[in-house]
Amino acid sequence: MRFRGFRRGPEKGDGPASAAGVVRKNRALAVGLGAVSLSSRVSWGTATRIRSPAEVAARTAPPTPSAITVPVEKRALSSDVVARGTVRYGTPISVVLPASSIRKTNAILTSAPVKGKDLTEGSVAFTVSGRPAFVLQGAVPAYRDIGPGAVGGDVRQLQEALVRLGFKPGRTDGVYDARTGLAVAAWYLKGGWTPSGPSDEQLAALRSAQADWFSAESDLLGAQESLSAARHDSDIARQKAALAAKGLLPPPSPAATAGGAASRRPVHAAAGTATATATATDDDAIAKAAAA
Repeated sequence: MRFRGFRRGPEKGDGPASAAGVVRKNRALAVGLGAVSLSSRVSWGTATRIRSPAEVAARTAPPTPSAITVPVEKRALSSDVVARGTVRYGTPISVVLPASSIRKTNAILTSAPVKGKDLTEGSVAFTVSGRPAFVLQGAVPAYRDIGPGAVGGDVRQLQEALVRLGFKPGRTDGVYDARTGLAVAAWYLKGGWTPSGPSDEQLAALRSAQADWFSAESDLLGAQESLSAARHDSDIARQKAALAAKGLLPPPSPAATAGGAASRRPVHAAAGTATATATATDDDAIAKAAAA
């Protein structure tokens, strides 16, 4: 008994030819099944690759817009840079102080700078003859003495430094006025220093100038008194001449004129009381002549 697709065991009477036929049939069946399976796979692959226009449009359409959220972290960004080098002191720089035109004494270094000290604006680097040498920022060197009435870029530089140090020098216009002087004095006093004043030579020159001024003032007052007396005598002479021209006052004789002139000269030179008496007598004569 035989079943399709299955092989039974050899029966009695079967030979080698029957066994070979069964093998061929099995091989044909296996090849057919393989072909069907391969055809099915090819058909499925082809079907999956074929798309309709509507399906293609639906697949390639952009998605619906929506809010995109991303977590944000706030922190400081830093980057470490490692460099190797050698640190050493540079070339020394000489600091030269200009000679003062006010103080003629020899400059003596009374306190030297401290090695390794940090110098900031307004600090004292060293002292010369007991006076501090301050450190200030600026491009204009301190080439002169700055005092009341000074004008220039170095004065403006000083005023700007006073503002940075917390003082009030007024307008930073480069003019050393009274407010700038007060700010400098406050700066010195805050550091425990006495503000600079006039030197002995300046005080002596001031006293000499004051004496010359008093002498000139006395000479001026004497000249003004002499001018006033001369104007008074001139007015009297004009009045006498006018009265004489009108015939109200007889003209003096030449001898009397000479005598009067000679007598009046020592009066003016002798004392003021005599001059006043002579002038009053002349005034009385003119008044009587005018009344007549």
